[in-house]
Amino acid sequence: MQSNNQMKTYPKYKDSNIPWIGRIPQDWKILTLKRIFSNRDGGAWGEDSKNNANDRICIRIADFDYPKMTIKHGINYTVRNYTTDVIDRLTLQKNDILIEKSGGGEQTPVGRTIIFTDSFNALYANFMDRLRVRQNTFLPKFIHYFLVSLYQNGITYQYIKQTTGIQNLDLTNLLAKENIALPALEEQTTIAAYLDRKCSAIERVIEAESHIIEKLREYRQSLITEAVSHGLNPHAPMKASGIPWIGRIPGHWNILKTLYVLLMPITDGPHTTPVHQETGIPFISAEAISCGNGSIDFSHIWGYISQEFYDECCKKYKPEINDIYMIKSGATTGKVAIVDTNLKFNIWSPLAVFRCDKSKVNFKYLFYFIQSDAYQKQIENSWTFGTQQNIGMRTLEKLKICFPPISEQKSIADFLDKKCSAIDSTISKKQQIIEKMTEYKKSLIYECVTGKLSI
Repeated sequence: MQSNNQMKTYPKYKDSNIPWIGRIPQDWKILTLKRIFSNRDGGAWGEDSKNNANDRICIRIADFDYPKMTIKHGINYTVRNYTTDVIDRLTLQKNDILIEKSGGGEQTPVGRTIIFTDSFNALYANFMDRLRVRQNTFLPKFIHYFLVSLYQNGITYQYIKQTTGIQNLDLTNLLAKENIALPALEEQTTIAAYLDRKCSAIERVIEAESHIIEKLREYRQSLITEAVSHGLNPHAPMKASGIPWIGRIPGHWNILKTLYVLLMPITDGPHTTPVHQETGIPFISAEAISCGNGSIDFSHIWGYISQEFYDECCKKYKPEINDIYMIKSGATTGKVAIVDTNLKFNIWSPLAVFRCDKSKVNFKYLFYFIQSDAYQKQIENSWTFGTQQNIGMRTLEKLKICFPPISEQKSIADFLDKKCSAIDSTISKKQQIIEKMTEYKKSLIYECVTGKLSI
């Protein structure tokens, strides 16, 4: 937790005896969190809407705008039918704090909070608790900023219990055991107002950079689709492809099934769950592909497997340089990566393997074509739904690709390498700005709610 350079500090400090907070201003007090709240209650989901007098807007975890620490605007809130006693118990008041107590995941553990600053009538769903601040002594906005810092600095994580794959936040122990450093009410107001202004300004920068990234990704996608569907020569004679989402193609191109350009049928990894090991051979699943920007991200592997399990995997499939992996199930279906390492590893069942016949197709051209709208729309039109979206390997083999001469494929791939590399570089710089601003916001909140920075 680094402080801002040349910041204004308080005249005198004392030890808070709280390791993550450290020293606090001399006149600040330490209280347990449970003394801050007058009321705490869990949410309820209610029944499907029946268009009657008991219909109420229901706030869900999905409605959290966590970066802005409030409720998302411009979304369709779920309307639910509640009994009168539930309506009386769960109606939100302005400045109520909602904390996520169940669900979560590796990247976003439970414990995130938002503050309800809106004036419309709403209730809140399960998987969260409402915390209502004693407002005569404590300012809800300041308390909320403190809870945000508590989460951002990992303090809430020690109160998370994992049961049947679901995280549950032990709020009783959190509120009983954790302490808060508090200035006088007037100073709480000053600090909260300062953080409102500064955090809003930071979020505006983040939103602007995020918008640019979105536009760059849209441009990248359109560039890929145009190149692999229509080629690089704008004057080439065209013909109908016979496929609506591909449209017209150069007259000397063909349309072929994916399987035609592959050395072997599309395969995948084992459908059994291996024993997770702390060390061993890297085992790759969907996250390492979705996070890799075209390559395998080994910082997001599933884990490690034994030599014995690896040998069993290799009986079905052994990775080779230039193999293409596509996620074939889950929310990131369609994302791809190329094997560009000799590192020893193997893959799990959510990944489909495309091994190119180099006499027919340039592997980079196929890599780009799979990313194009021309291929992705075929995937969307072909996937099935169980517990999640999925597309079968035999179905993938039948999807159509544009097939120019192999020399032209290489020219298209080289063109896209150059163009996409420049776009990706710009996106990376924008992402670094967002990361720095996000870290600055986190640091600023911490410094203000723990008295490191005097307003």
